[in-house]
Amino acid sequence: MGLNSAGAGASDGGQHAGPSAAGPAPAKLLQPALLSLRLPTAEEEEEYWRRSGTPALVWQDSWALLYTSFNVAIGHVLAAKSEHAASMPSLVNTCLDAASLILFVAAILGRAWLALDAPSYGRHRTAFAAANRVARSVFMLVVFSQMSVDGWRDFVLHPKPGAPPQQLAPPAAATVLLKGLALSSTYWSMHALLFPLRLTLAAPLHAAFCLAAWPAMHGFACMVRADPELFLGARVLCERLQWVNNAALLVVGETTPVPDAVCRERPLELLVPLFCALACLGTLYLLYERELAHKLSYLRGLARSGGAAAAASEPGAPTPLHRLAGAAAVVLASYAAGEAAARWAAPYDCAAA
Repeated sequence: MGLNSAGAGASDGGQHAGPSAAGPAPAKLLQPALLSLRLPTAEEEEEYWRRSGTPALVWQDSWALLYTSFNVAIGHVLAAKSEHAASMPSLVNTCLDAASLILFVAAILGRAWLALDAPSYGRHRTAFAAANRVARSVFMLVVFSQMSVDGWRDFVLHPKPGAPPQQLAPPAAATVLLKGLALSSTYWSMHALLFPLRLTLAAPLHAAFCLAAWPAMHGFACMVRADPELFLGARVLCERLQWVNNAALLVVGETTPVPDAVCRERPLELLVPLFCALACLGTLYLLYERELAHKLSYLRGLARSGGAAAAASEPGAPTPLHRLAGAAAVVLASYAAGEAAARWAAPYDCAAA
């Protein structure tokens, strides 16, 4: 639907005089290899967003707002039944309950606004989506940073009331931690994907929240460190990921494997920033691919409406090999960020946890 709307906007661009449709499209409008998706002039960039980019995002908001209102309502009900809330100060719980209600009402009102006056919503969509993005991410930062060690243990292990403590072998503990880290990282990706913005705005905003997520996971790291079985599992998980990273480095030409001393001594200082970086870079890569696909569709529509000469210079889409290389770069960069944090950043201080 998003790509269809991009194509439709492009067809309209061929019928009305505009800066992008004045002549044949140049052969190199975008430079994906240089991570640049801006059109040659500011006028052409704004024309794209007015005709195609923003309408596609508005269509996505029509279901994203419904989803988030449902998600907040279900999350509020489940939180009331869980023990996570008991692990937070009462004032924090009260503030989070009020924030949940505000987010729910904002999603409902936003969806009604879109349904009743879509043109007005489209004109203010960037500000509304950015406010949603900031509010929901700050909410999750507060939740994660205020969760106690016991709250994190419940979140990761899901113990049954009255059941004896789980006995986990290191491989099983590694799997449990992988699931917990992956689920936690989903929260940092979900809001950026539900309310996407122009990449020039989304990139610094998302990077800031991913950096803030690193210290917010302090309670998670202390929970693992306090449990000998989970700590051994963290070492196993770290070594497995290090093996994958070493294999990838060999593929790209590196012949000296990275030593595994960091995984033995500071596995959590590597794992937590690694997954925060992976959530950040992976999400930005998806947003990059999405914006690139929309702009390529838009430019092809302009080229087709410009005749055979313009059609001959249609920009080409990235090949599967390019996408695979991009995904590999995300993984390698995430591991490099985790390893740098483990070597140079201060270790987690769990004395007061």
